Amino acid sequence: MNEAQIFTVRVWRQAEHFRASVRAVGEEQARLFTAPAPLAAFLLDAADQPNQGDTPCLNPPDPC
Repeated sequence: MNEAQIFTVRVWRQAEHFRASVRAVGEEQARLFTAPAPLAAFLLDAADQPNQGDTPCLNPPDPC
């Protein structure tokens, strides 16, 4: 099983523009994003799972 990765994600609007920063716990530098799509792509890549349209498991006791 892969070890969990934990990220701090901050999302805000500045002058009507999308802004987000992502920092992995233990890293000093944050990655900055100016659009939601690249942020989502980064998080999908970090999850190490291909984007196949799977929905997250909403009922943890049930198999997904």
